[in-house]
This record gives sequence, C-alpha cells and structure tokens, in this order.
Amino acid sequence: MAQVKSFLNDLRIEFGICLRSGWTLAMMLLLLALTVFTVWNSYSLIASQVPIISNLKDYFGTDLQSWLAGSPDAENYRNAILAANPANSANLILTSCGGVGAFIFTIWSAFVVGNDFHRQTASTRAAHFGWAKVVWCKLIVIALVAAIAVFVALIGGTLFSHVLWQFILKDFSLAGTLVPDTSLNIFAGYITIVLGFWLFSALATVVMLLVKKLPLSVIIILIITSFEMSLYYWWLPMHAFLNIQTGMFTYFVSSATTLSPTTGPVSGLFVWAIMIAWLLAAVVASHLIARKQSI
Repeated sequence: MAQVKSFLNDLRIEFGICLRSGWTLAMMLLLLALTVFTVWNSYSLIASQVPIISNLKDYFGTDLQSWLAGSPDAENYRNAILAANPANSANLILTSCGGVGAFIFTIWSAFVVGNDFHRQTASTRAAHFGWAKVVWCKLIVIALVAAIAVFVALIGGTLFSHVLWQFILKDFSLAGTLVPDTSLNIFAGYITIVLGFWLFSALATVVMLLVKKLPLSVIIILIITSFEMSLYYWWLPMHAFLNIQTGMFTYFVSSATTLSPTTGPVSGLFVWAIMIAWLLAAVVASHLIARKQSI
C-alpha cells in the first residue's frame, strides 16, 4: 500500500510539472487551433459553393432539393454540406486529430520525456525516485494529457461548428434538409485517437531514452515518421492506426489536416491487435531501457 501511495504521489508531481510546462499549453492551443481550422475549412468550402448551388435553382426549380440529396452529380456539393453539419463535427474533428494532431502530440511528448535530459535533471530525479518510475509516470501522464487534449479539441471544435452552421443555414436553408450520417460511435472514436496519441508518444519515448538529446531525438522522430509513411506496410504502427480510422470515420472531403485514409489486407480486430501490440512493445521497451539505463 505504501508503494502505491508513493507512486501516486510521484505521478501527481509529474502531472503538475507537465501542466505547468509552457510546452503543454502550446500543444493544447495548437491542437485546438487545428480543429478550429478544420471546421473553418469545411465552412469555407460550402460557403464558396453556395452561390453555385443557388444559381442551379433556376434550372432545377423545386427539384433542387431532390437533386442535391440524391444525384451523383451533386456528390461534391453534398459531401461539403454534410462535412460542415454539426452532427458530423465529431467525425471531422477526430479525423483531424488523428492526422496532423498526432504529429503535434508526438513532438510534445518528446519534449515531456526529454525535458529532464535537456535540463540535466535526469540524474537527480533518478537518484530520488528511480529512473524507471519517473519514465512510467511520464508515460501515464502523457496518456492522461492525451485524453484531456482530445476532449478539449472535440468540445471546442463542436461549439465552433454549431456557430458556423447557423451562417450556412442563413445563406442556404436547403443545407438543413440533408440528413447526416450519425452512426459514428463518438466514444469509440475518442478512445481510438487517444490510444493512437499514446502509441506514438510511447514510441517517441523509446527514441528519446536511447538518444538522450532533445533536439536530435525530435529530428529522428520526424525522419522515422516520414520514412514510415512512405513504406505502406500494413503492419507498421502509423498504417495500423490509419486503417482503424478508415473503418471508423467518414472522409467527406479532403483536408490538409487529415491524413489520407488507407486500407490494408487486414481489418477489424486484427488491425487493433497490431496497434495494441506496438503500444505494449513501446511501453515495455521504455521500461526496460529506463531500468537498465545509467543516468
């Protein structure tokens, strides 16, 4: 019981250090800005197309609604409107977090883990608390912050989406007649993105523990991520994460904030097993390296 209490106290200290860090605030604001930009992008797209669709009323008359709802020729207009609908905001925001948002969070986690190396406080903390325990606390705190960051982005983006939707309805009331697909399990999508954030943060932790140099580790992480994205192997962690997202989310329109959806020869529970296996491997590797490491 005393060990558990001691660990929880260490965890509380690490969480406090993390929350007071300017890097954490910067990451939160960047992630929130990313979701706001994504929602604004969807609004801008439909706002630019409203005059075009409205001009079609002279041609279709009262049949414009039917054409917009079902015609293959109206698919691009229809997808743009559905993407901007607040009922689909969670889908839009989570795919954004699962794209560029994952890179932002991974770089932040590298700063969290490497901060002790950078400030040369690792040896002091290792002597007082044990380095393996410190690393475990960092991994758990990163998971907690991931849950908070995605939640904040989801709430902020959804509220912004509701505000912009009123402007769309004011300019183009027919947008409200399209019935959005609300089949997404928002909680499952939320957990998926949080686990993805934690996975890439754990992998970044392994790199940071091996290199021990903050700037060099960040560069290596960026190189590895870019190289991985060019390989297209389904068993790699990034592609497993994208395969899960492809089966869970709907990609209405292309966006600079989302990664291209991918499909591989595996799906369902197996692709989940791949991602969880990478996560466990990264966490175990971090623990073993930290336990054997000379600080």
